[in-house]
Amino acid sequence: MPPKPAFLKQLRLPVIAAPMFLVSGTDLVVAACRQGIVGTFPALNARTDTVLDTWLTDIGRGLNQPGASTAVAPYGVNLIVHKTNKRLDGNLKRIVDHKVPLVITSLGAVRDIVDAVHSYGGVVFHDVTNVHHARKAISAGVDGLIAVCAGAGGHAGVASPFALVPQLRSEFDGAICLAGAISDGHGIRAARALGADLAYMACGLDPDNPVGDGLGEEDFSKLDAGSARKSDQGSKAWKDIWSAGQGVININSVPTVADLVQQLEAEFKQAFE
Repeated sequence: MPPKPAFLKQLRLPVIAAPMFLVSGTDLVVAACRQGIVGTFPALNARTDTVLDTWLTDIGRGLNQPGASTAVAPYGVNLIVHKTNKRLDGNLKRIVDHKVPLVITSLGAVRDIVDAVHSYGGVVFHDVTNVHHARKAISAGVDGLIAVCAGAGGHAGVASPFALVPQLRSEFDGAICLAGAISDGHGIRAARALGADLAYMACGLDPDNPVGDGLGEEDFSKLDAGSARKSDQGSKAWKDIWSAGQGVININSVPTVADLVQQLEAEFKQAFE
């Protein structure tokens, strides 16, 4: 079994800012990392490999700027490994060229990709929704598992975290990150209590402004937490309706990353009392 990544001990909070389709970009990643949590984005958010190359360069520069108030966390890129991703080879090349510290693979655990990331000292976490997929990922040599449980954004997971995380921990000594409706510091603490090393969070994270063009703080009706309404018929996904995990129901405002991490840290400490 792989040792747990060294960066886990360097984080201000045990949190990965999860990659959000069409939302996560360079500003959010840099803001998250400079507040001591892992910032990530989907490779496909950069609409071409040339843009991806530019984004990775910009992130590197942003993280190296002086003045961070805490230890700067590493960043990660979500890589879609499924055969339908025609940009997979190009995405991987840029990731290797820039030596991205954390690669989150989805829809396929492939030994060659894990080896490519390991070749420069990178770490690979893999999305899993059940034990079967987890075992395949472990066999591929991944360093961590992201337990995508009920309530997570993307809505792929159906298992309760109370069932899946202990089962994963019984078979895997590497890092485990829990995804599934975590929206505050108490949820982060609950993830740790279950045996996870990290919490996967997306809802509420934004570098400076509300999420998305035209999505104001009082307009969370555009975020679909897993239910459809008759009034939504004819609406277009990602244009008229935005999708989110079930934790969005607990989001009442969108503070800056700095303010949110400070709030999460206070709640996390309070959960120990």
